[in-house]
Amino acid sequence: IRVFGKDDKIISGEKIISQKYVPVGASSFEVSNMSGLKPGDDIQIKRPSTKEWIETLGTESFGGGLSSLGWKPGDVDLFFDRKIVAINGNKITIDVPLTTSLDEKYGGGTIAKYTWGGRIQHIRIENITLVSDFDPSNPKDEQHRWMAITLNNVEDAWIRQISFKHFAGSAVYINEGATKITVEDCISTEPISEIGGQRRNTFFTRGQQTLFQRCYAINGYHDYSVGHAAPGPNAFVQCVSERTYSFNGTVGMWASGVLFDIMQVDGNAIKVGNRGQDGKGAGWTGANCFLWNCSAALI
Repeated sequence: IRVFGKDDKIISGEKIISQKYVPVGASSFEVSNMSGLKPGDDIQIKRPSTKEWIETLGTESFGGGLSSLGWKPGDVDLFFDRKIVAINGNKITIDVPLTTSLDEKYGGGTIAKYTWGGRIQHIRIENITLVSDFDPSNPKDEQHRWMAITLNNVEDAWIRQISFKHFAGSAVYINEGATKITVEDCISTEPISEIGGQRRNTFFTRGQQTLFQRCYAINGYHDYSVGHAAPGPNAFVQCVSERTYSFNGTVGMWASGVLFDIMQVDGNAIKVGNRGQDGKGAGWTGANCFLWNCSAALI
C-alpha cells in the first residue's frame, strides 16, 4: 500500500529568525520582518547545518583526516513543518515546539510560508493482513515485496490493527514528507530477507510528529528506528521488539526530539548516540531524545 501525495510544495517569502538563540522546546521566537505572515499559515522553519556546527560536533571526519564519510555543510539541514497559532508584535508562536535549538553562531534559522496542494490528508488504513509472497525453498529470499505500507507527502493519517508477514524491508516506512501520522496496534512477524543493512527496518520514520504505539515486531533488524535528519518530535510508546538482529533507536544523522516510552527490547539494545563512520558516516544519530521506563539488553 503506497500513499504518496505530490511533492509540489511551494515556499515563498523566506525570512530570517532574528532571535539570536532559540532553545530546544521553544514554541515562540522573534522575526524582524512579519510581512505576509498571519495566524493559521503553514510554515517551514529551516535550521542549516553549517561548517562551524559540524566542526563543533566533530563529524567533519571519522579518523584519518577528511573523507567522503564526513559531514558536509548542507548534509543535515532540518526542516520543521509547523503552523502559526499567534503573532504578537515581532514574536511568532507555533503549534509544536522545536526539537533542535537555533543558534546565530551556527547559522540561526529561517521561516517561510508554504502551500502544498498535492499533499494528501486524512487517510486511514486499518484491519488488514498484508502478506508478501516468497520462495519457501529460500529462507533469505529477497525477490519479493519489500515494503508493506509507505507514506510520503501525507498529513493526518493513521495505520492501525494491521498484521504484516514476510516483508523484506519495512512494515511501515514513513518518508520525510509525512507528518502527524499514528501507527498503533500493529504486528510484524516472520520477515524474509538477508540479515543486514536496509532490511527489516520494521517500523521506521523519517517524518515528524509521528507516533508508534502498542506495536510488536519479531526477528527484525532496526525494529523501531528514526532516520536521517528527522526533525521530530517522534514517539515510540509501549512497543515490543523480540529477537531483533540489531539495535532500536536513531540510525541516521541527527534525528532530534525522539521519545522511547515503556519500550521492551528482548535481546538487543536501544541506542541513541554517535555511530561514527557506521551507517555511511552517520555520526551523531540522535539529539534531545528521551527514554522513559524502557527495558533492553543495553541502553
